[in-house]
Amino acid sequence: MHNEQEFKLMIGDALLCCQTIEHDVKWIFACMMQGDLKENYALLSTWTLGSTIKELEKLDHSDNKPFIQQADYRVLKKISNERNYIAHQCFRDFLYTETRYDSREFIQVDKRITLFYNKLKKLSLNMEQLRLAALRRFRKLKA
Repeated sequence: MHNEQEFKLMIGDALLCCQTIEHDVKWIFACMMQGDLKENYALLSTWTLGSTIKELEKLDHSDNKPFIQQADYRVLKKISNERNYIAHQCFRDFLYTETRYDSREFIQVDKRITLFYNKLKKLSLNMEQLRLAALRRFRKLKA
């Protein structure tokens, strides 16, 4: 179990990883689109992660030759859901208890986020590699 400071640092790092994943997903989508890469990215830049994943999956499957595996889309959707939980809910699950960081509710939240965070670090690095592969595959970057 984390103390208050460690927990807050983990939350910050988890959000950092989620933002890099979101950025990589948008660049992958921009690569798959027809036209100029930077213009494509500009169109997607304000989309939410959940919307981007949904639309990317549609585009990716439109030619029946998906670049990203279905299992990876399931992981991306879980990331989006957990990121939303961290950003919008996790602190509310325990901050209004009498004992806050010593509460049973905090222990549950800490366990949930720790499990997610431990997977997230590796996934963040994998998404970066997938973004680079997309740039090469869709001829937006020379090998």
